[in-house]
Amino acid sequence: EDGNLTLNVNYNGVITKVNIFRNEDILAIFDQNGKYQFNFVRPSFSLDEGEQEYGASNKAVAPMPGVIDKILVKAGDLVKKGDSVFVLIAMKMEYIVKAGRDAKVESVLHQVGDNVPKDATVIKFTSEEIKDE
Repeated sequence: EDGNLTLNVNYNGVITKVNIFRNEDILAIFDQNGKYQFNFVRPSFSLDEGEQEYGASNKAVAPMPGVIDKILVKAGDLVKKGDSVFVLIAMKMEYIVKAGRDAKVESVLHQVGDNVPKDATVIKFTSEEIKDE
């Protein structure tokens, strides 16, 4: 998510204030010496937008190592693309993982409190397409 963060850094007894700005394209760090900017480059071979953001469309995966904080679905639930399916706590921040497509939840492979590595499948969806009746 886009956001601003201010850090008070103590490095060898020198206290410095650092401001950080992030959006989906850049990470900018401002300190007394100026601005450092890092651009996020999307590889040309990346998957379509939904799959890039959510991983393969038949599963919802952990975007980074962390601890499962909440699981918002159960086996048999129908979800719409963009619905929140679980919450991961990583680096003292909360990450809400969403469904990449309309789907039926086949299984939930982890439970609240589990430590999971990056790209671990947490929610598995059935391969069948869900059509509006």
